[in-house]
Amino acid sequence: MRKIFSNYYKAVLLFKNSAYPDALLYFKKQLQHTPAHNPTFYYLGRIYLLLKQYELAEHFFQICQQKNRMKYKVNYYRGRALLGLKDYSSALYYFSQSAKQYPFINFFIALIHYNENRFIESHNYLLKCPESLMKKSKVKLVLSAVFFNLGNEHYNQQNYQSAEEFFLASIDINPHAYPSYFQLGSLLIEKKSYHKAKVYFEKLHNIFPRNEPLNLSLAYLYHKTDDLAKLENHLKKFGIEIQSWGHEGFKKILAFTLYKNKKYKEAIPLFLQLYQRKHYDEQLLFCLAQSRLATGHLKKAFNCYQKIFQISIQHTTINNAYLLLLINHKMYDRCYSIAQNFIQQYVGNSKTDLYYFYSAINAGKPIQFHKMFEKLLKTFSDHPMFVEATAIYHMKKRNIDKSVQYYYKLYQLIPDDQYTLNELVDLFLKRKLYHQALYYLKKIYHLRPDDITVVYYYSYFLLKQGFAKEAIDILDKCPEKNDQTYFLVSEAYLKLKDQRKSFHFLKKSFLLNPLYLPAQYKSMNIFYKKNKYYSAYKIAKLMEKTHPQFKRSKIYQTIILAKMYKFDKAIHTLQFFLKKIAPDHPYFTYLLAGLHYYEGNTNECKKIVDELIEKRGKQPNYLVLLCLCAKRNFQLAAQKKIIHYLTKKHHSSPSFQEYQIRYLQPGNNHFIRKDLGIRLP
Repeated sequence: MRKIFSNYYKAVLLFKNSAYPDALLYFKKQLQHTPAHNPTFYYLGRIYLLLKQYELAEHFFQICQQKNRMKYKVNYYRGRALLGLKDYSSALYYFSQSAKQYPFINFFIALIHYNENRFIESHNYLLKCPESLMKKSKVKLVLSAVFFNLGNEHYNQQNYQSAEEFFLASIDINPHAYPSYFQLGSLLIEKKSYHKAKVYFEKLHNIFPRNEPLNLSLAYLYHKTDDLAKLENHLKKFGIEIQSWGHEGFKKILAFTLYKNKKYKEAIPLFLQLYQRKHYDEQLLFCLAQSRLATGHLKKAFNCYQKIFQISIQHTTINNAYLLLLINHKMYDRCYSIAQNFIQQYVGNSKTDLYYFYSAINAGKPIQFHKMFEKLLKTFSDHPMFVEATAIYHMKKRNIDKSVQYYYKLYQLIPDDQYTLNELVDLFLKRKLYHQALYYLKKIYHLRPDDITVVYYYSYFLLKQGFAKEAIDILDKCPEKNDQTYFLVSEAYLKLKDQRKSFHFLKKSFLLNPLYLPAQYKSMNIFYKKNKYYSAYKIAKLMEKTHPQFKRSKIYQTIILAKMYKFDKAIHTLQFFLKKIAPDHPYFTYLLAGLHYYEGNTNECKKIVDELIEKRGKQPNYLVLLCLCAKRNFQLAAQKKIIHYLTKKHHSSPSFQEYQIRYLQPGNNHFIRKDLGIRLP
């Protein structure tokens, strides 16, 4: 037993010594011997998690969870992998399963709530963390950030007392929480505590002396506190103009300054306060919308635009920015209808027409194409959106030559655009112009020679076109090798009829990732053809374990088991497949009948064949199997009748011809029974 698990023990030792690449190799070797060994999957997940390959880690932990061993640990690590993939809802589910057993997991739950902007929940879970964990710098930073965001929420709702407490708590935990200093200073300005605010802003100014929003704020505070010496020095140094700043006027200037400096997070609270106090216009809401967009809050950005349009739709620049936003997020239907409305209300310009044209074509909406085309051609003949929309229109109309013409023009306008090159490749493939497709694939490859996806696709196409040597050269130059590239090299050497090298690279692909399905399938096939049925069966079992969606692995197991003369196990496997996956499938049902015959279950075989004949008619292969059953049961009259029918109706059938050669030709002694009905005569 220890010998079987020798690779596993070596791998665990290497893992504990942080030798992860070596441990990975031994764990993968272990899988070849024990495809269903759960602890191996667990450690593979741990290694890929440490290597930040979260998809692979999550996959291995998912396999682990099919059994309940190490349940809580697997939940925790799977949650970590999902957190890395930013699948917060799933991560939260798995963390919650193990939080009672491992209280430190509350930190990760708090982190998820923080990322989802649920700051109160984040704070509550941080308080559940063990006291020793709360002293860690990483936890302190998160708690400080939580207090900062809670302070912002209260600040925006004008709950200044609570906001001040949260900002102070944030600074108390993390003395370098500079955003909290800034917001606390701003809050004190709201409360007209100018002298206190000045202390915080001067402290920040010492750290960030050239920050424009800070300099503006200090100038305002020196002005309000009559600190004339400092004000004069500040004005000379930074050239700040103070006319008759009112409080809201200053806030507006500060908000726009932050926006101009791309300090979107800091600008948003000021924009919101101005909006709540009705000190806003369409331009301010537009800046708020763009700030929301820049901070990744798409829904809130759209809400801002809706508020703008409730006030006015007369600002063509804002209207066009909204249309472009819809196009960038592929909301073509919505863009089409809104652009159409702008045009009908006479609040658009030539750019509005362009966006209408582009969205209508992408959404497949009715449009007076030739009229719009002629109108836009004068202004936008070389605009990428106009050229691309025209190319797409002709492609949808199946005017492939025209489409190629415009995509080629688009390629000339933006030669480094991979999307355009991809479209050209697809169009040439549709026309079966493989030489041209290969030319543009080469262009894509030269643009991104280190991109593993591009390398794979280019070499795959070369291989399909018979350029096996060129494919090998491309794959050899790739700095990053993975399971897929090694598999392609294996296929290329197979095309060159170099079996030894083909198997060598297939083995590399399999060892690098035993979960890669094409490598599993190919390896199983090779072992099967070499009559190494046990190895082929192990890989088929691994396929079932690691790719449960690949249902045919059960069929491969059935065929391999039959070759190993384990007919009873083959029958059980195939029955499971028929019951769960493909009920009443004629081919596999016929295969089941054949297995019963080989196992000696003649009556069961006959029963299945009779049902097949009733459902699908008298097919020659069914009749031949029925004839064999009759022969085995010494039902000579029935056998003779079936042979007569086959001779008359299906004399050229391959299955009947094989039966004739084996049993009916003169001098053939196969008819002599030697097995007493237990095996095929």
